[in-house]
Amino acid sequence: MEQAGGFLSIGMDYPKYYALHKLARNVYEELLRGGGEIIKVTYSQDKAGNDWTTIIPTETDINYSHIGYYGSVHLRSGYFGGVDLVRTMS
Repeated sequence: MEQAGGFLSIGMDYPKYYALHKLARNVYEELLRGGGEIIKVTYSQDKAGNDWTTIIPTETDINYSHIGYYGSVHLRSGYFGGVDLVRTMS
């Protein structure tokens, strides 16, 4: 059975003193509430986008503070309408 998917873009406005990785983590945790999983996290280590890293989560928690530039999170969630969809957030 094929799964449907989609892209979700969320614009976030936050004060300088609030770390972006904390805000992103709060969004992911909300989307995963009630079941769901992070499939993988991809981001660039440099501003030019030449050095990419992909993290496939295990039982350990992802350290979002190491995420550099152009991050995206692939997750499975039933948050919108209760349908289990794979989404890419960037």
